[in-house]
Amino acid sequence: MEERHQELIRSNYTKLIAGLRDSVGNVCDVLYEKKIITDAMRDNVIYKDTPRQKASYLLDLIVNRGARAFGGLYEACKRNRLLAAADILRPDKAPHSISRATGHAVGFTYKEQSLPDEWPTKEHIERVRTKRLSVRTVDKDSNPGMLEKYQTHLNQPLVYPMYHKRRGNALIIVNDNFPTTHLRRREGSEWDKVGLLQLFNGLGFNIIMKENLSKDGMVKAVDEEMVSDHSDHDCFVLFVMSYGRQGVVLDTSQNPVKMNYFIDQFNEVTDLQGKPKLIFFQACQGGTRSYRNQKWGSWFTQAVIYIFSEFAYKCELYELGLKVNDLLSRAETQRGMKNVGDFSLGMGKKLYFFPGLHDP
Repeated sequence: MEERHQELIRSNYTKLIAGLRDSVGNVCDVLYEKKIITDAMRDNVIYKDTPRQKASYLLDLIVNRGARAFGGLYEACKRNRLLAAADILRPDKAPHSISRATGHAVGFTYKEQSLPDEWPTKEHIERVRTKRLSVRTVDKDSNPGMLEKYQTHLNQPLVYPMYHKRRGNALIIVNDNFPTTHLRRREGSEWDKVGLLQLFNGLGFNIIMKENLSKDGMVKAVDEEMVSDHSDHDCFVLFVMSYGRQGVVLDTSQNPVKMNYFIDQFNEVTDLQGKPKLIFFQACQGGTRSYRNQKWGSWFTQAVIYIFSEFAYKCELYELGLKVNDLLSRAETQRGMKNVGDFSLGMGKKLYFFPGLHDP
C-alpha cells in the first residue's frame, strides 16, 4: 500500500473504525473474494470480541496487504454502502450518497441499519415468542430506489423475476422428537418454527410445515412438493431442521438422509427450472456444531429470521447471507464457542425478495 494511503488510514483511524464496525464481516468477505486477505486472516478478524476490535484489527492488517489493499477496502465499503468510510478513503469522490452527475440521491434513501453487537437479542426473541415479528416491506415513499428497481427488474437479465403476490412454496421439515433413539428432544425448536412461519408468510410464501418424519416420510414430503404446481411461482424454499452428521440430516429414528438428495430432487422439477431454489439446513455437521438454545431456538435459524425480516426489503440474497454469517459471529457460548454458517450460492442472477410489492 502506498505511503499516502497508509497515512490517510492512520490519520482517520478512529473515524474509520466507527464507519466499519457494523459490517466488518461483510467487508472481510469482499477482501477475501479479491484475494487481499486469506481465509485465516478473515477468521482472525471475525473472532475478535467486539465490533470495535474487529474493525481495528482489520485496519491494522490491511495497511500491510500490498498495493491492491487500499482499492479493495474502498470497493468493499462501497459495496456494503459504508458511505462515511468511503468518503474518508476517497474524499475526491465524496459525498458517495449523492450522484455527482445528476445531483440526486443514488440508490436508497434508507438510514443504514447496524447489526446488534451481541446475538441473540432479547428484543428479537420476544417478538418471535409473542408472534409480533414483522417483515419490513419496501416503502414507496422512503425507498424510491427500490421501487424503481422492482418496476424495472423484469427487464434485467441478471435479476430473478419476483412479482407474484404469493412468491412460491416454503416447505419446512422439522424433526425435534426422536423417541426410539438416545437423542434428546430438540428443545427450543418450537420457537424456530414460530419464527419461520412469521418470516415466510411476511415474504409472501405459501408455507407447508412437516414435523417429526421418518426417512420415508421425508421422501414423501419431497415427492409431494415435486409434483405440486409451481408454474405461477417465482421461487421455492426448503428449510430442514434436525440432528445431523457430515453431509446428512437424521430422521426421527436416526436414519441418515443425504443433503444432496434434497438438492438433486428439486433441481429436477420442471416448473422450477430457471427459478431460484433456496435450501437451508439447520443441523450439526461432523465436527461442526450448530448451536441451539432450549429457551429460544437455534442460533442459525434465528439469525436467518432476524436478517431476512430486517433487511430483505433492501438487500439481495448474497448480502443477506453475508449478514447472517456476520450476525452469527457475534454469538458465543459461555465457554467461548462460536457457530459459523456455511453459505453457498450457486445462482447465476441476483435475487431480491421485494417484500410488499407484487403485480396485480
